[in-house]
Amino acid sequence: MKYFNVYALLNPSKPGPYKWGIYSFDFEPFYIGKGIDGRRYEHLKKYSLNKNMNELKNNIIRKIQRNGNNVIVILVEKNILEVDAFSLEKWLISKIGRRDKNLGPLANHTNGGDGCSGRIQTLECRKKKIEYWTNERRKQRGEQIKKYWNEENKAKRSEKYNGKGNPMYGEKRPDLSKRNAEQNKLRIGSTLNTNKHYVIKGKEYRILNEAVKDLAIPMSTIWWRCNNGESFKDWIVINEK
Repeated sequence: MKYFNVYALLNPSKPGPYKWGIYSFDFEPFYIGKGIDGRRYEHLKKYSLNKNMNELKNNIIRKIQRNGNNVIVILVEKNILEVDAFSLEKWLISKIGRRDKNLGPLANHTNGGDGCSGRIQTLECRKKKIEYWTNERRKQRGEQIKKYWNEENKAKRSEKYNGKGNPMYGEKRPDLSKRNAEQNKLRIGSTLNTNKHYVIKGKEYRILNEAVKDLAIPMSTIWWRCNNGESFKDWIVINEK
């Protein structure tokens, strides 16, 4: 059973105290969330700040950091059941108030209790995602490459890196063919690795790529399950001599 935390992000430039019910804060809260482990710190990381999912919250964090301060992260409650975490999150947001509704200082865009933890995706949903990331996304990437590698850009790069402009100019390049050949033999699911096959829930696969397409789950997950027989007894990897 998983246990969850309810946390708050506080603005150090707005000292309190602030109190709602039995909960008091030394500084003004601007976001209430629920999660496990280090979820509360994800909001402060660069990749999260570059997302456009909640610009109001991101702008508050950036402003605090620009002023040389750190966002204060506190646990309101820890190690509680998910249903209780959802209830507390909703209660705090309703009492403190959302800024987008002119009810308070919170940058939350929802009333809480709407997380997606525990959601189980159907096989059809997983296959659609794989289809998108292997076909549609590849087409988009191909169009981006064609747009960038036009004749003008190719000529500029050729002029820039030709001759002494090349950072490898005059250096002897190592022969990596032998090393690459050895690495290819060790690749999981490689067609070169013919001394292994996999039996998953009674069905045999000669290479992992076949299992990935059929089961619509990542190769790393299949490999891990096949090599952890105690937990997944119907996922077997067989080494042939």
